[in-house]
Formats: sequence, structure tokens, C-alpha cells
Amino acid sequence: MKKVLLFLVVVGLGAWLFDSSGIGIPRSVPVDPDWARQTHAKQPTAIYVKYNGTEYVIDDSTQVHNAVDALGERETRKRFSLFGKPLPDTPEKKPNEIWIKFPGKPYEKIIDFADPQDYLGKQTTYWLNDDVAGKSFPPPPGFSLTSS
Repeated sequence: MKKVLLFLVVVGLGAWLFDSSGIGIPRSVPVDPDWARQTHAKQPTAIYVKYNGTEYVIDDSTQVHNAVDALGERETRKRFSLFGKPLPDTPEKKPNEIWIKFPGKPYEKIIDFADPQDYLGKQTTYWLNDDVAGKSFPPPPGFSLTSS
């Protein structure tokens, strides 16, 4: 009986130390399932993407619609403690950005990310690599994220 109790104390102490260390267990967390529907309802007119040091502007209505659908499928890898509480993100540099423009408003940043596999998930990474970076959508001359 003493050995079982000692074992439980050691395992509990080890779990507590691991949990408080901040190492965490990564898990994919999908974006809100209504995000794409709510974004379509606001009638986005353009999407700005900065990815791997290159800027892209998508302003064709069909491509914007497809982009919102792809972004609605994104998943973010979050770290959780052994007992399930979310841990803060690591302070790594996130050089890539995605912004959306709605009528009469300046661009609104929706996400900044480092590695697309960790911050966007597989489906959205495919869209980013194939439909955005695989094609050329350079910003027009005089482009500004702050103009409405």
C-alpha cells in the first residue's frame, strides 16, 4: 500500500512539474465555424497577403470569396498544459500577415503567422501556396493598407 501511495505521489508531482513548466502539448484548434459566413455577410472587397516577404492583393470578387472560404477552414496549433489549460503563445516573430478589406473601411488584419502549417492548418496552407503564392497578384501602384 505504501508503494502505491508513493507511486501516486511521484506521478502526481511529475505531472504537476510538467504542467507548470510551460512545455505544453500542441493541439489543432479550428477557427469559429461561423467565421466565413460572418465575413461573407460583411461583403469583403479585397484581401492583402504578405507571405515569405512578398505582397499579394486579391481583389477579384470570386477569388476573394474563395479566399474567405479557405481562411474559414484554418486551424491554429495551440499549446495546452497536461491538464488542458491553454498556454500563452511563444514570442516568435510572425512575419506573414493576412488582411481583409470591407466596403468603405481600411484593411483589417485577421492573422499574423510564422509557419503556415502551425498557424493556418493544411487546407489554408494549400490555398496560400497554390492559389496565392503560385499566382501573381502584385499590389497596384500607390497601394496602402490604411486607405479606405
